[in-house]
Amino acid sequence: MLLDICKSSWLPMEASLSSGSLILPIAVAGLCLLVGLWIGSLMRKPNIGRTTAGREDLSNLKTESLALMAGGMAHDFNNILTSVLGNATLARMETEPNSALDVCLAEIESASLQASELCSQMLIYAGKGDFNVEPLDLEGLVAALKPSLQELVPPNISLQFETFEGALHVEADTEQIRRLIKNLVTNASEAIGSQSGLVRIKTGLTSLIPGGEKTGFIVSPARSGLYGTLEVSDTGCGMKPELSSKIFDPFFTTKPARRGLGLAAVLGIVRSHGGGLKLVSEPQKGTTFTVLLPGTDPSDPET
Repeated sequence: MLLDICKSSWLPMEASLSSGSLILPIAVAGLCLLVGLWIGSLMRKPNIGRTTAGREDLSNLKTESLALMAGGMAHDFNNILTSVLGNATLARMETEPNSALDVCLAEIESASLQASELCSQMLIYAGKGDFNVEPLDLEGLVAALKPSLQELVPPNISLQFETFEGALHVEADTEQIRRLIKNLVTNASEAIGSQSGLVRIKTGLTSLIPGGEKTGFIVSPARSGLYGTLEVSDTGCGMKPELSSKIFDPFFTTKPARRGLGLAAVLGIVRSHGGGLKLVSEPQKGTTFTVLLPGTDPSDPET
């Protein structure tokens, strides 16, 4: 029945679907943008007359409540997208392959998948993504990623690895840490741009004394103790302090062609793992991101 109707009036249907296939992802992106801007504006409001501890408590409270809202909205949109994608796939089963209608339905499928990925990144930022935390050899993961990381950087950029001697065990979700590493390398590569430069990836191990997890971090580690470290540095343009304070805001970006969710996702992944995040950047001298992930003792039977 669907095929017969579409055959009799395929020209109007093609026009309708071609324009309609763009409406849903644009609506999702627009709403997520508003949420991101709201989060950013609230987090940057001055707290005159408050103590440092009071400002941090208020900031954490706002982050938690807004993350809960953003996570709920992203879940709902993802459910809608699942319905759209499923129905588009079923409709394609009743159309002639490579027909005008089939091409339009394929565009709807592609746009729905892209919008679903957008929701997924918002969920990660909100700390509501799907995580499977287990013992992970961070050094082994970085080694396995070398070929794909080489493909992320253009020929004008050298990729350098400084490895940790021996196994480096952390408690983490493999897929999310893989995403985190790729996001940081992509960001470092874009900071260098078309100039010759270097991106360095360094792994290591550190131990935080009680109280040490409270100083110098954008995201403070959940506890003191042993942590695996991942450091990604570049020789790019660097950032002024006023810019480096904004780069983790959802949808904030200095790159017009990008969505600005890569570093926001990094922040959410680190926060969800109970890890730590540091940033050191200086104009014309480059940037270094340091991620701390809770370490484990591989000899402990419970890990």
